Amino acid sequence: MKVTYKEYLIEVLNEYDYSVHSTDNINSYQLEYSKGAIVQERIHPISKHGIRVKDLALEHELSSAILCEFKGATSVHKKSFYIDHDKIWICVCNAIYCLGIPNLKLIWYGQYDPATNISLLPFMDDFIIHGELEIIRINRDGEIQWKFDAPDIFITESGTENFRIHEKTIEVEDWQNTAYTIDENGIGVITMEPRFHLEVQQNKIIQWIEEWLRLLEKGSFNRAFNTILHDPYYQWTPQLMENVISNYGFPEDTIGKYRIEFPQGEDSSYAQINFWWDSSSQKKVAIIEYEVPLNGTWSDLTISFEVKENRNVFEITLNDIHVM
Repeated sequence: MKVTYKEYLIEVLNEYDYSVHSTDNINSYQLEYSKGAIVQERIHPISKHGIRVKDLALEHELSSAILCEFKGATSVHKKSFYIDHDKIWICVCNAIYCLGIPNLKLIWYGQYDPATNISLLPFMDDFIIHGELEIIRINRDGEIQWKFDAPDIFITESGTENFRIHEKTIEVEDWQNTAYTIDENGIGVITMEPRFHLEVQQNKIIQWIEEWLRLLEKGSFNRAFNTILHDPYYQWTPQLMENVISNYGFPEDTIGKYRIEFPQGEDSSYAQINFWWDSSSQKKVAIIEYEVPLNGTWSDLTISFEVKENRNVFEITLNDIHVM
């Protein structure tokens, strides 16, 4: 990849065939780095990324360096390096190099994700490292500010884009397609997105519904309402949801005595799932009837959800709240 920066043309490239500390290479480099130091002997690294800095007007090479590391393999792409303030920060395996521009002298070096660093992106005044096992915030000097990990790796099985940075939050999905939103302080929560890949297992849908019910248990009716899709026939509002649940299925104007509260120490749920094919649209559909616990005891107050295939995903819609 070639990038124009100030009066320089900077090329960052993969060097798969380069032999480190050898005179047999077609293209040579002025500097060879490994593990944050100049290479002194023959080595056989997993990944080798080259950098060349040229004078933009004269096209004369000013400096060159090759970076060699040994952990999980990486390749050069537009999110694997960042250039600013006469410096280049670049991922190589599980390491980050910070080099000066134009001389490519080492400023600092650090190892971060236990497996490999997939990308490096600016975040506020720092960087976020998208690692295979960890999401890591570092400052411009390479000092770790926080780390975030999850039960599975931060790579999706389908290989689709799973990492997004916003002004003050980071969104990432893991191998199981569990989505997380991480704030600027490294605090992450599972994102309550009511959509799933078609290959999702039924227990994942039930788990999502139970997490949604936990929002109701906390009294977060506004967030729960904004998290799920709604059937317009029922004209749900956060207040109506609270009124119906608290009055054991009746739409009274005032809040009643019942609250969703899961029994202590019980893992079982009372959910019935009925899947069938919609003959008119040839789409897979399910109705899930979940008997919710009220005031610490399982009840026959039932919340009905529809799970329907739409544009190659399953979507969860809140239907009815009633007594069975």
